[in-house]
Amino acid sequence: MNIYGAPTVENPARIGSLAFLSTIDTRDRNTFPHNGLLFKGSYETASPSYGGDLDFRKTAIAGEGCLPLAERHTAIVNVTAGFGSGELPYQEQFGIGGADTLLGYPLLGYHRREFVGANLLGASVTYRWMLAEYHLKAVKALYLILSGGAANVWDNRDDMSPRDLRKGAGIGLHADTVIGPVRLDLGAGEDRRYLVYFSAGFDF
Repeated sequence: MNIYGAPTVENPARIGSLAFLSTIDTRDRNTFPHNGLLFKGSYETASPSYGGDLDFRKTAIAGEGCLPLAERHTAIVNVTAGFGSGELPYQEQFGIGGADTLLGYPLLGYHRREFVGANLLGASVTYRWMLAEYHLKAVKALYLILSGGAANVWDNRDDMSPRDLRKGAGIGLHADTVIGPVRLDLGAGEDRRYLVYFSAGFDF
């Protein structure tokens, strides 16, 4: 039996850290953007001198470009990288898998945060087609999504290689609604893995 998720921690450690986050966002809208760029960079350093038990450092950078192909057609390119060192606990490690960014880098065809490690590389390309637009309060638009990506995590930075990236792809129907994005996706991973994802609301 395979169990996915965080392992049981008998003696949890305290983390005292300083973190810095920088964001540049030129997209025309936060939900289903049609054009613009998004860049995020973060750095976190933890030390016993900050009141915790662990000593580690963690850096992450991510970029997203939305390219309008036509009035209802958009291409989205996403790249990300993360680097960690020191005593990085499970909850601070980078994760991949799933259809959203809630707990890690999304990769269709795999369970959410199925793989974790101290270092991360990931990239994806998505095509989005607005099938219909509605002048309703509950539903604003309906989209067809085609996406393909590759990502992986490593414990040791010296082992990082594009040749080890795990591949995934999927197709989905997404709706822009009053409660946020509503998404239904079918993902395919390596070794003939197929998963269905459903979510409603924003990723926090």
